[in-house]
Amino acid sequence: MYAMETLYIYCLQHPRWFDSLSRYVPGGDHLAVYRDTMPRDWGLRRRGLWFIADPPQGRLKAQGWKLHLSTRTEDSVRMLREALPILRDHGAQFKFLLDPKAVSMVNGKIWPRGSSGKFFTIYPEDDDQFRSLALELSTKLKSFQGPYILSDRRVEGSSVVHYRYGGFAGIPQVRSDGAVNLMIAAPDGTLVPDIRHPYWNAPEWVDVDPFGKPAGDIVDENDAGEEELLGGRFDVVEALQFSNRGGVYRAIDSQTGLEVVIKEARPHVQIGSPGMAQECIDVLRKEHRLLAELSDSPYFVTPAAIFDEWEHCFLAEEFVSGNQLSQISISSNPLYTQELTPEHFSSYYTRMLGMFEQFAAALEEAHAKGIVFGDLSWTNVLVEEDTDRVKLIDLDAAIQIGTDAPLGVHTKGISSPENMRTGVPTAQGDLYALGAMLFGSIMLLNTYLGYRPEALPSFLRELQSDLGVPADFVELISELTDTSQPLRLDAGHVRTRLAAMSITSAENWPETIPLARPASETFDRDRVEQLRKRTKETVEGISKYLRNTATTERDDRLFPADVGVFETNPLGVAHGALGVMHVLHHVDGEVSDQLRGWVLERTIKPTGTPPGLYHGLGGISWVLSELGYTDYAKSLLTDIGDNPLLHNDHDVMHGSAGVGMACLKLWHEGGDEHFLDVARSIGDHLASTALKGTVGAYWEATDAEGTVSTPLGYAYGSSGVAMFLLYLYAAGQDEAHLKLGRAALDFELSHAVELNEFITTFRGDADPDRDAVFRGYWDRGTAGVLTALVRYVAVTGDPELEAWVDRLLPDICRKYAVLPQLFHGLAGVGNALLDVAQFAARPEAVAEAWRTAEGILLYGIDCPEGIAFPGEQAMRESGDISTGSAGVALFLHRLANSQETVAPNLNFMLDEILPRRVDRT
Repeated sequence: MYAMETLYIYCLQHPRWFDSLSRYVPGGDHLAVYRDTMPRDWGLRRRGLWFIADPPQGRLKAQGWKLHLSTRTEDSVRMLREALPILRDHGAQFKFLLDPKAVSMVNGKIWPRGSSGKFFTIYPEDDDQFRSLALELSTKLKSFQGPYILSDRRVEGSSVVHYRYGGFAGIPQVRSDGAVNLMIAAPDGTLVPDIRHPYWNAPEWVDVDPFGKPAGDIVDENDAGEEELLGGRFDVVEALQFSNRGGVYRAIDSQTGLEVVIKEARPHVQIGSPGMAQECIDVLRKEHRLLAELSDSPYFVTPAAIFDEWEHCFLAEEFVSGNQLSQISISSNPLYTQELTPEHFSSYYTRMLGMFEQFAAALEEAHAKGIVFGDLSWTNVLVEEDTDRVKLIDLDAAIQIGTDAPLGVHTKGISSPENMRTGVPTAQGDLYALGAMLFGSIMLLNTYLGYRPEALPSFLRELQSDLGVPADFVELISELTDTSQPLRLDAGHVRTRLAAMSITSAENWPETIPLARPASETFDRDRVEQLRKRTKETVEGISKYLRNTATTERDDRLFPADVGVFETNPLGVAHGALGVMHVLHHVDGEVSDQLRGWVLERTIKPTGTPPGLYHGLGGISWVLSELGYTDYAKSLLTDIGDNPLLHNDHDVMHGSAGVGMACLKLWHEGGDEHFLDVARSIGDHLASTALKGTVGAYWEATDAEGTVSTPLGYAYGSSGVAMFLLYLYAAGQDEAHLKLGRAALDFELSHAVELNEFITTFRGDADPDRDAVFRGYWDRGTAGVLTALVRYVAVTGDPELEAWVDRLLPDICRKYAVLPQLFHGLAGVGNALLDVAQFAARPEAVAEAWRTAEGILLYGIDCPEGIAFPGEQAMRESGDISTGSAGVALFLHRLANSQETVAPNLNFMLDEILPRRVDRT
């Protein structure tokens, strides 16, 4: 999954789909200045958010020292007028942001820190021109101010001219996950990543910069977290987090000896909606004033000091040792832990309502002083770990009515529709947010409800029916979130209602929680057949949606998809066209000539495409073969054994195990022994590189930053490798492959965690310090482990493995999850349930899969093109197989066609080469 900041950026261009910034339509303010200033023989082209200006005789070198200019958003047009004549006269190539709105984006809070603040990038021909340009621009732009560019050094005497060493044209290098690294060359020709770190980081072979200064690592003046702040009063202990607006640090107040949190605001970085944005420093000063106003309340952190250091502003405030309210809910909600008893629910809500009462009391006290918050969310509420006392933090968006201007920021799914529409905080909007968070205590669904707020009543009704939630609690949530009429409650009334809720008593819950009953008892034939009809209609609607949203006129993607389609390639099966076409081929039985033509028109270069199954040539070849282009498919994989990326990763997702499965697919379909030989060589390499654990065998992974980990699960861990090795054993009958696969599976099972008396589950990594989150999904978690496990049970009949099926099955018997998708959502869980029924002779798992399907259908979006499902983080619709509608259709189609026997798993499995006796339904 991509960072939330990245997802937000891809949300800016379209209200329904993730889309590239290349689709942004700019205003003409910057272009008008450029056309007035630059000669006609200069070329101008666009790339993403940038216009690139090419001098008529210019030749861009590969790398070197480049200049960056930063500016305040409101000064961008004026800076263009001042800077362009200098660049014109020097004949230097440069690029600049499209318009003032683009400058506002890059200067904004959510922009990646390593590239933030860069309005101009200038590519000097040599060091002499670099120095001349730096001097002239510094002199000409002396009156301007702009954000400090964190990746750079400032030119001495200037606040807006910066520089760093890096790539000019950039040397692209494809990674095994499909993303592209831009590289620069060391003197010996070795390629190294040109990473835009949010700090100065010159290449190790560069000794001095063009001004003669040492180019080694330095402590920049703008690094607030290195030593002491405010004359030694606050000793920084650690940095807690960073964003473009500044860091957050834990420190010791030497005057009191108490721990404090220090929030940093950098100058000329803005926060807020267009037209309402304000400087982060001004917002931090306002926050200090409001906290001081509320300092007599026990529900808000107490400010210790506000001060300036260098150009930055810092707010020191009380440190709270505890978790966010959402983390407490996630870790203890019986809906997630599967502790579906009246006692567990009443205990959970006794604790949660105690905290929500304090939350309501905090609102009551603030509203009495004319302070409203506007952007309340789970992250604003911290809970002290020993006392469960609530403390509100981060009052960025709060205002004192009549004093402060609003920022226009909000959290979708929690902020009220009126607040989102106007950007103006109100007391009623704060209570709406409280109601949305009360709903979130039943199920955290806020990002989806942010995209589709009209879905809240249907989810609330279904959850009340499945859990038996007492009516008074549901009524309060409905009142607080009903936008059809004015709210007649204030925060005091809400606090009183919360204190009297019946939800805290076990006697007010059903003796047996409906969702706790086995699905086999509640899904009778009539209910299943009604649901089968709905499921088939949904699959038809998804198919219609996919066909109607295809954009054959675009080059960058064919179907609406996850942001990964723009970050990797438009063909790969996880996010690209061929994953969707794989589903259409099996669901519809045909793929149109127009869609086929779009794929065949793209040139696929084996040297420029990663080898893997879900992000590269393996999956591309698999689907091309299905569509009848067998010779083309084989040509793409013929030399895959020589691909330099083949053994970079071991896994199924984008590593050698997935490539091996694709080779077995082509061997099985066409009988070409070459591909079986390649698969065997991959198996041999896995055997030679396997590491021995206390139990079993495993393989480590190294990410783009060089961090080593030991992932667990099907997509990235040893379960997926075990699956490939079982198929390889079935193809070649080499017991060594079966033995190694079993060792890989044993390693995964040795890391199972008995969470409670009801479920056993998995983390995403063997080291809990790297990944402490428990997951039940296909890519990481229980569903993926079971995918491999049940096939080993069917092939080997091993009673030890058979016992594991019963231990792990309860974790995937779920109707509710945050996302409906295939990779880490309900569709993948449902698909694993069908595998359990098919290969482990557990017919009750089919009924559980029907219940999972009921949960998935709640996410369906009726739209003019058909039926859509939300994608990553439920922020936009998606059509792809990994996060979106195609993956949902893959599972629902299989389920709808599972009657006397379970239909095949279409998620790139090779069950047809396993012995026939493995299907135990």
